[in-house]
Amino acid sequence: MHKILSNGVENHIINILATNFPLKSKEIHEELKKRNLTMGYKYVYKCLQNLLKQNIIEKKGLKYELSKKYISQLKSFVDLSSKNYQINQNVFMDTLNSSILSILTKKDQDEVYNKMLKLLNKEIQIKLNEWYSAYYDPNGFEFKKILKEGKLKGKNVLELGTGTGRITFNLVKHAKHVTTIDNDKDALNYCEMKAKELNIKNLTFIQKNIKNLSEIKGKYDVIVSGWSGLHYSEEKDKLIKSLYNLLRKNGILIIIEAYSGSDYMKVLNTIRARPNLNVDSKQKELKDALFQVFGNVDENIVNSYYKYPTIEKAEEAFKIELVYEEGVIWTDKDSDKLKKALNKLDNPLKISEPPLFYICKKSTN
Repeated sequence: MHKILSNGVENHIINILATNFPLKSKEIHEELKKRNLTMGYKYVYKCLQNLLKQNIIEKKGLKYELSKKYISQLKSFVDLSSKNYQINQNVFMDTLNSSILSILTKKDQDEVYNKMLKLLNKEIQIKLNEWYSAYYDPNGFEFKKILKEGKLKGKNVLELGTGTGRITFNLVKHAKHVTTIDNDKDALNYCEMKAKELNIKNLTFIQKNIKNLSEIKGKYDVIVSGWSGLHYSEEKDKLIKSLYNLLRKNGILIIIEAYSGSDYMKVLNTIRARPNLNVDSKQKELKDALFQVFGNVDENIVNSYYKYPTIEKAEEAFKIELVYEEGVIWTDKDSDKLKKALNKLDNPLKISEPPLFYICKKSTN
């Protein structure tokens, strides 16, 4: 749970470490002085020790920074409150309540806010789509693999994880019908708008968490999960049994996961080490659970990569990965680490990211 601190100095220390880290205790003391907080060094040191005891900050050598556990708790708190109080971008919109807007009626204010939110969400999704689609897999090897395994012509397809529609809008070109589910309303709104613009008729959108797949009706010839991170599921057996039940006899399940040995993952871990993700062990658990339910799993790695036009675009993509997807704070040090890591590659603008495929066939009713 998020901790609301009654000690104002400790709150200031947290704010300082959120934007500038790691810092020595004397450096933190100097930063507090810049904020016109003139308490003695001993008191600052005492506050630091208290924050350490609460696991809000951690110490590496002589320097302090926010603890990863505390940052994770904050992110979970914000995610939970966003869902329950419908905030997210509304928090940003509240800051736009200028003197001009304040004289409008509540109805007119809501209308202005809603229009601006739609525009903001659209621009965010366009930027995400650029990252997901424009620079990845220029030769189309990933989707060629989906076509080879799924044989989509005349098939009803269920897709897990719509995202910005990178895979979705390829599926509809080949399948009889595609039902795509995602828990992100903004992503679905963006893709629905895009589908309308393209006059696509064989596509159905459903807002649903993959935890609740048992609520999905009907049977499907092919199920595609593209980069949905199924290995992170805490209920893999239940999830895979739901997928099995959603498939028709001889139906095909295609799961695409991130390959941990890719240059992309290595660069990410160079910028910010993520030892607690345990991707390999979680993917092994996923593969074992698939075999347990289906009795067969075919594992393949398909050669593919990101190709960026400039170093600046590459940095933008990694920022989106770490800031938007994982909720960390990007610093100048991260930019330096990224450039050093890219310069070690044969081509700093071509970063391997081969998709890992798990393919299963349902052989019974």
